[in-house]
Amino acid sequence: MITTKRKLKSDIKVIIAILLIPVISYAYLLFPDTREITIFNYSFTSSYYQSIQAFVWTLSQKLIFIVILVIWYLTSKDWWKIILLLPLLVFIIQLLQIINDDYKVIDKYEGIFGIIIATPVVIVFYLMIKKINSNLGAKEVHKDIETEIENLLSDLSSKNITSHKSLKVKLKELRSQKFKLDKEIYLKKLIALKDQL
Repeated sequence: MITTKRKLKSDIKVIIAILLIPVISYAYLLFPDTREITIFNYSFTSSYYQSIQAFVWTLSQKLIFIVILVIWYLTSKDWWKIILLLPLLVFIIQLLQIINDDYKVIDKYEGIFGIIIATPVVIVFYLMIKKINSNLGAKEVHKDIETEIENLLSDLSSKNITSHKSLKVKLKELRSQKFKLDKEIYLKKLIALKDQL
């Protein structure tokens, strides 16, 4: 019951975020086509863009991609979802550069700034891919072992050899204990059964 409530709350948040995308897309229409705007006694003058409307439109286009990538990242259950952080990072840097166009904060250092942010992300990607490749290799070996076991069982049943019936029973018992045993012990016992054939 608690998990369904949590899932419902998270689903509602995702739906609200998706519904905000068109609002963000057309938010620029709420701003005047002038170079200066005053909101709550704060005056903002766009020096790089010719109008506030163009500035907000440019910001909204980057925000749309950021929102979509964040939704995708948070809702994805795939192992590769961390790769979505790289384009997300690129769009965040582009968003900061759009803001920087008017304030001129990071002009000389934006390349270094991008490298500093991207380096840890690339290192994390590399480590994750290395881990995933080792897991995939282990799964392939496990699949090969299971295939060989099935082939041996079919050979035993087709030959109808009575002396191997005890081995077949032992194999079934071992397979029932598969998840209780350590992987190395399980593999050693499988090899011992194979050697008895």
